[in-house]
Amino acid sequence: MDLGTNWLCQSASEFDGALNHLKSVHQLPAGSPIFERGRPADRIVFVEAGLVLIQFSTKPSSAPRLVTKGAVLGLNEALTGSEYKVTAQAHSDVRLSCIPRGVLLEFLSKNPEVCMKLVRSLSEDLRELYRKMGSFRVRTRRRRKP
Repeated sequence: MDLGTNWLCQSASEFDGALNHLKSVHQLPAGSPIFERGRPADRIVFVEAGLVLIQFSTKPSSAPRLVTKGAVLGLNEALTGSEYKVTAQAHSDVRLSCIPRGVLLEFLSKNPEVCMKLVRSLSEDLRELYRKMGSFRVRTRRRRKP
């Protein structure tokens, strides 16, 4: 299991402060569900304290990942109105801050400067993902050659 921080939104700190007044804080005990893969993304979740277990798939071969303080979960899905792509569960007692999707979208429509910071942040995340995928493909090709 990997222990990471902002793996779903690398640059969240750029706009996080602007969203503080929109957040509601929740304390959950270990084992509590946060959201489930395939369900409509109705909120984004900021991990404030504790460990959250992320499961990418129901397949046994899919390795879960642990995230901690600073991780932002469900942002892409909430912005696009899609379903959660992963399942999130409290691995330890956790403190989370949540912003409902509708509240976030209304705030962003009224605050274009924050919206643009968010767009830049997501763009940087995508660029980093492409970079990682490119280096993975190169390593995979090198291993396959005899």
